[in-house]
Amino acid sequence: KEKRRKLITAVEALGEPDRSIIVRKYYLCESSKSIADRLSMTVSAVDTRAHRALGKLKKVLEGINDE
Repeated sequence: KEKRRKLITAVEALGEPDRSIIVRKYYLCESSKSIADRLSMTVSAVDTRAHRALGKLKKVLEGINDE
């Protein structure tokens, strides 16, 4: 339960539009094209931001697993 709370906090801390991209892509299973259209971005920008945001979340998760 604690790990889940920390992950949710980390996703919320990403800021916009990264938070929306991660939520839409990995929780709502939207395509990059759909997200790009909805957020007025290119598919490439969505994919790049998702990749970078996942890297940030990975660091947070590694810290949680070390606890």
